[in-house]
Amino acid sequence: MVSAGEDRFNPAGIRCFVRVLKIGRELIFLIIRNIQTAMMKIALSILCVLAFAQVKGSDGCSNVTIISRAGWRARAPKSRLAISVPVGNFVIHHTAGGSCTTQAECIGLVRGIQNDHMDNRRYDDIGYSFLVGDDGNVYEGRGWENVGAHTQAHNNNKKSFGAAMIGNFNAKLPNTKALTAVKNLIACGVQLGKINTDYRLLGHRDVSGTECPGDRLYILIKTWPNFRYSPSG
Repeated sequence: MVSAGEDRFNPAGIRCFVRVLKIGRELIFLIIRNIQTAMMKIALSILCVLAFAQVKGSDGCSNVTIISRAGWRARAPKSRLAISVPVGNFVIHHTAGGSCTTQAECIGLVRGIQNDHMDNRRYDDIGYSFLVGDDGNVYEGRGWENVGAHTQAHNNNKKSFGAAMIGNFNAKLPNTKALTAVKNLIACGVQLGKINTDYRLLGHRDVSGTECPGDRLYILIKTWPNFRYSPSG
Protein backbone atom coordinates (compact mmCIF):
# COMPACT_ATOMS: atom_id res chain seq x y z
CA MET A 1 0.00 0.00 0.00
CA VAL A 2 1.19 3.53 -0.82
CA SER A 3 1.15 5.78 2.18
CA ALA A 4 0.25 9.47 2.12
CA GLY A 5 3.05 11.67 0.78
CA GLU A 6 4.70 8.75 -1.02
CA ASP A 7 5.51 9.11 -4.77
CA ARG A 8 2.74 7.42 -6.73
CA PHE A 9 4.96 6.93 -9.86
CA ASN A 10 7.55 4.20 -9.94
CA PRO A 11 10.96 4.92 -11.51
CA ALA A 12 10.47 2.40 -14.31
CA GLY A 13 7.27 4.12 -15.39
CA ILE A 14 8.94 7.51 -15.42
CA ARG A 15 11.83 6.20 -17.51
CA CYS A 16 9.38 4.67 -19.97
CA PHE A 17 7.43 7.92 -20.22
CA VAL A 18 10.61 9.94 -20.86
CA ARG A 19 11.66 7.47 -23.55
CA VAL A 20 8.26 7.82 -25.27
CA LEU A 21 8.64 11.62 -25.23
CA LYS A 22 12.12 11.33 -26.73
CA ILE A 23 10.92 9.03 -29.50
CA GLY A 24 8.02 11.38 -30.20
CA ARG A 25 10.36 14.34 -30.43
CA GLU A 26 12.64 12.47 -32.83
CA LEU A 27 9.66 11.53 -34.99
CA ILE A 28 8.52 15.16 -35.12
CA PHE A 29 12.03 16.28 -36.16
CA LEU A 30 12.10 13.56 -38.83
CA ILE A 31 8.71 14.62 -40.20
CA ILE A 32 9.75 18.30 -40.27
CA ARG A 33 13.01 17.40 -42.03
CA ASN A 34 11.16 15.32 -44.63
CA ILE A 35 8.67 18.14 -45.21
CA GLN A 36 11.53 20.61 -45.67
CA THR A 37 13.25 18.24 -48.12
CA ALA A 38 10.01 17.75 -50.05
CA MET A 39 9.41 21.51 -50.17
CA MET A 40 12.94 22.09 -51.46
CA LYS A 41 12.39 19.50 -54.19
CA ILE A 42 9.09 21.12 -55.16
CA ALA A 43 10.73 24.57 -55.25
CA LEU A 44 13.56 23.28 -57.44
CA SER A 45 11.05 21.63 -59.77
CA ILE A 46 9.12 24.89 -60.10
CA LEU A 47 12.34 26.77 -60.87
CA CYS A 48 13.24 24.20 -63.52
CA VAL A 49 9.80 24.51 -65.12
CA LEU A 50 10.04 28.31 -65.16
CA ALA A 51 13.52 28.19 -66.66
CA PHE A 52 12.33 25.70 -69.27
CA ALA A 53 9.33 27.89 -70.05
CA GLN A 54 11.58 30.86 -70.70
CA VAL A 55 14.24 29.21 -72.86
CA LYS A 56 12.47 26.36 -74.62
CA GLY A 57 12.01 27.33 -78.21
CA SER A 58 15.08 29.55 -78.24
CA ASP A 59 17.27 26.70 -79.52
CA GLY A 60 20.21 29.00 -80.06
CA CYS A 61 18.09 31.98 -81.16
CA SER A 62 19.38 34.26 -78.43
CA ASN A 63 17.53 37.38 -79.57
CA VAL A 64 14.02 36.04 -79.02
CA THR A 65 12.32 34.84 -75.84
CA ILE A 66 9.69 32.20 -76.54
CA ILE A 67 7.32 31.36 -73.70
CA SER A 68 6.53 27.67 -74.09
CA ARG A 69 3.05 26.20 -73.93
CA ALA A 70 3.87 25.00 -70.43
CA GLY A 71 4.87 28.54 -69.56
CA TRP A 72 1.43 29.95 -70.39
CA ARG A 73 -0.41 26.83 -69.19
CA ALA A 74 -1.89 25.82 -72.52
CA ARG A 75 -4.61 23.22 -72.82
CA ALA A 76 -3.64 19.97 -74.51
CA PRO A 77 -4.50 19.94 -78.23
CA LYS A 78 -7.21 17.58 -79.45
CA SER A 79 -4.89 16.43 -82.23
CA ARG A 80 -1.73 17.45 -84.08
CA LEU A 81 -0.49 17.26 -87.65
CA ALA A 82 3.23 17.51 -88.29
CA ILE A 83 4.29 20.23 -90.70
CA SER A 84 6.88 19.68 -93.42
CA VAL A 85 9.77 22.10 -93.05
CA PRO A 86 11.26 24.33 -94.21
CA VAL A 87 8.15 26.27 -95.19
CA GLY A 88 8.12 29.00 -97.82
CA ASN A 89 5.70 31.49 -96.26
CA PHE A 90 5.41 33.44 -93.04
CA VAL A 91 2.05 35.12 -92.39
CA ILE A 92 1.52 38.09 -90.08
CA HIS A 93 -1.81 38.37 -88.22
CA HIS A 94 -3.31 40.45 -85.46
CA THR A 95 -5.70 39.14 -82.84
CA ALA A 96 -7.96 42.21 -83.32
CA GLY A 97 -8.63 42.40 -79.57
CA GLY A 98 -6.93 43.80 -76.50
CA SER A 99 -3.18 44.27 -76.21
CA CYS A 100 -0.87 43.47 -73.31
CA THR A 101 2.31 44.96 -71.87
CA THR A 102 3.14 42.45 -69.13
CA GLN A 103 3.70 38.72 -69.27
CA ALA A 104 0.78 38.08 -66.93
CA GLU A 105 -1.57 40.11 -69.12
CA CYS A 106 -0.35 38.41 -72.28
CA ILE A 107 -0.74 34.95 -70.78
CA GLY A 108 -4.32 35.77 -69.87
CA LEU A 109 -5.08 36.91 -73.42
CA VAL A 110 -3.33 33.93 -75.04
CA ARG A 111 -5.27 31.50 -72.87
CA GLY A 112 -8.50 33.28 -73.74
CA ILE A 113 -7.70 33.04 -77.45
CA GLN A 114 -7.02 29.32 -77.12
CA ASN A 115 -10.33 28.81 -75.33
CA ASP A 116 -12.17 30.73 -78.05
CA HIS A 117 -10.49 28.78 -80.85
CA MET A 118 -11.13 25.40 -79.25
CA ASP A 119 -14.55 25.95 -77.68
CA ASN A 120 -16.24 28.32 -80.12
CA ARG A 121 -14.48 27.77 -83.43
CA ARG A 122 -13.98 24.06 -82.77
CA TYR A 123 -10.28 24.11 -83.66
CA ASP A 124 -8.08 21.34 -82.35
CA ASP A 125 -5.86 23.92 -80.66
CA ILE A 126 -5.05 27.60 -80.74
CA GLY A 127 -4.81 28.44 -84.42
CA TYR A 128 -1.60 30.47 -84.57
CA SER A 129 1.92 29.09 -84.68
CA PHE A 130 3.05 31.90 -82.38
CA LEU A 131 1.68 35.04 -80.73
CA VAL A 132 3.64 38.20 -79.93
CA GLY A 133 2.85 40.63 -77.11
CA ASP A 134 3.82 44.20 -76.39
CA ASP A 135 5.76 42.76 -73.45
CA GLY A 136 8.35 41.72 -76.04
CA ASN A 137 7.78 37.99 -75.61
CA VAL A 138 6.74 35.40 -78.16
CA TYR A 139 4.18 32.83 -77.02
CA GLU A 140 4.34 29.35 -78.49
CA GLY A 141 1.07 28.32 -80.15
CA ARG A 142 1.33 25.31 -82.42
CA GLY A 143 5.04 26.00 -82.69
CA TRP A 144 7.61 24.97 -85.27
CA GLU A 145 6.48 21.35 -85.51
CA ASN A 146 2.75 21.45 -86.28
CA VAL A 147 0.38 22.63 -89.00
CA GLY A 148 -1.55 25.69 -87.86
CA ALA A 149 -5.12 26.86 -88.44
CA HIS A 150 -4.44 30.52 -89.15
CA THR A 151 -4.78 30.91 -92.93
CA GLN A 152 -7.17 28.58 -94.71
CA ALA A 153 -6.93 29.94 -98.27
CA HIS A 154 -4.68 28.23 -100.85
CA ASN A 155 -3.95 25.42 -98.35
CA ASN A 156 -1.55 27.89 -96.78
CA ASN A 157 -1.50 26.32 -93.31
CA LYS A 158 0.57 23.39 -94.56
CA LYS A 159 3.23 25.62 -96.10
CA SER A 160 3.46 28.52 -93.67
CA PHE A 161 3.83 29.60 -90.09
CA GLY A 162 1.58 32.32 -88.72
CA ALA A 163 2.41 34.81 -85.98
CA ALA A 164 -0.35 36.92 -84.44
CA MET A 165 0.48 40.29 -82.93
CA ILE A 166 -1.66 40.57 -79.80
CA GLY A 167 -3.93 43.58 -80.21
CA ASN A 168 -5.85 45.52 -82.85
CA PHE A 169 -3.57 47.28 -85.32
CA ASN A 170 -5.93 49.01 -87.70
CA ALA A 171 -5.22 52.45 -86.20
CA LYS A 172 -1.97 51.91 -84.32
CA LEU A 173 1.19 49.81 -84.43
CA PRO A 174 2.55 47.25 -82.00
CA ASN A 175 5.28 48.74 -79.86
CA THR A 176 8.97 48.48 -80.70
CA LYS A 177 9.52 45.47 -78.43
CA ALA A 178 6.80 43.47 -80.18
CA LEU A 179 7.95 44.41 -83.67
CA THR A 180 11.53 43.48 -82.80
CA ALA A 181 10.35 40.18 -81.31
CA VAL A 182 8.46 39.07 -84.42
CA LYS A 183 11.40 39.97 -86.66
CA ASN A 184 13.72 37.98 -84.42
CA LEU A 185 11.25 35.09 -84.41
CA ILE A 186 11.38 34.93 -88.21
CA ALA A 187 15.17 35.09 -88.15
CA CYS A 188 15.18 32.31 -85.57
CA GLY A 189 12.98 30.14 -87.79
CA VAL A 190 15.37 30.65 -90.69
CA GLN A 191 18.34 29.83 -88.46
CA LEU A 192 16.68 26.62 -87.25
CA GLY A 193 15.88 25.51 -90.78
CA LYS A 194 12.13 25.81 -90.20
CA ILE A 195 11.70 28.65 -92.74
CA ASN A 196 13.31 28.92 -96.17
CA THR A 197 16.03 31.52 -96.46
CA ASP A 198 14.12 33.04 -99.39
CA TYR A 199 10.77 32.89 -97.59
CA ARG A 200 7.85 35.08 -98.57
CA LEU A 201 6.38 37.40 -95.94
CA LEU A 202 2.63 37.97 -96.19
CA GLY A 203 -0.17 39.68 -94.36
CA HIS A 204 -3.23 37.56 -93.63
CA ARG A 205 -5.27 39.75 -96.00
CA ASP A 206 -2.98 38.75 -98.86
CA VAL A 207 -4.38 35.23 -98.84
CA SER A 208 -7.84 35.66 -97.25
CA GLY A 209 -10.74 38.08 -97.37
CA THR A 210 -9.97 39.88 -94.11
CA GLU A 211 -8.65 43.17 -92.71
CA CYS A 212 -6.06 41.23 -90.72
CA PRO A 213 -3.36 42.16 -89.70
CA GLY A 214 -4.83 45.67 -89.48
CA ASP A 215 -4.25 48.65 -91.79
CA ARG A 216 -1.36 50.26 -89.90
CA LEU A 217 0.51 47.02 -89.36
CA TYR A 218 -0.01 45.89 -92.94
CA ILE A 219 1.44 49.13 -94.30
CA LEU A 220 4.49 48.58 -92.13
CA ILE A 221 5.18 44.93 -92.99
CA LYS A 222 5.05 45.81 -96.69
CA THR A 223 8.35 47.63 -96.08
CA TRP A 224 10.03 44.60 -94.49
CA PRO A 225 12.48 42.37 -96.36
CA ASN A 226 10.92 39.35 -98.07
CA PHE A 227 7.45 40.87 -98.32
CA ARG A 228 6.14 39.55 -101.63
CA TYR A 229 2.40 39.49 -102.15
CA SER A 230 1.05 37.06 -104.71
CA PRO A 231 -2.61 35.97 -104.68
CA SER A 232 -1.67 32.67 -106.29
CA GLY A 233 -0.34 31.39 -102.95
